[in-house]
Amino acid sequence: MSDLTIGGVTVSPGKRQIIDVPVAPMYTHDDLSISVQVVRGKRPGPTLFVSAAIHGDEINGVEIIRRVLQHRVLKNIRGTLIAIPIGISASGSVSTSVWARIWLECRSGRCSGSSPLASSGSSWRASP
Repeated sequence: MSDLTIGGVTVSPGKRQIIDVPVAPMYTHDDLSISVQVVRGKRPGPTLFVSAAIHGDEINGVEIIRRVLQHRVLKNIRGTLIAIPIGISASGSVSTSVWARIWLECRSGRCSGSSPLASSGSSWRASP
């Protein structure tokens, strides 16, 4: 199982990492980022991408992801879990093109440091 790089941060098998992925600068020149939590198993397996709070008022998913990330079963996970507990920006939305680029990079096998948005998966779907 190889290393996974998201937003320039490499996560090795058997490790956990919280990564702030830059999304876009705001009109105030402040940087906007999304917190991505990555849990890598020591053994190969599928990649699962989960996200919540995409529309702002969907708060149940935030708590579900929090509970999943604290569950003891993650100590023996196979593959990778990529979670974005809060997927909205300060303006209340994330550009569809950002999500599309993340999804396309994974599907094309380019989950590496070659792109600042390298990630993996699609909501609630495991990759092959």
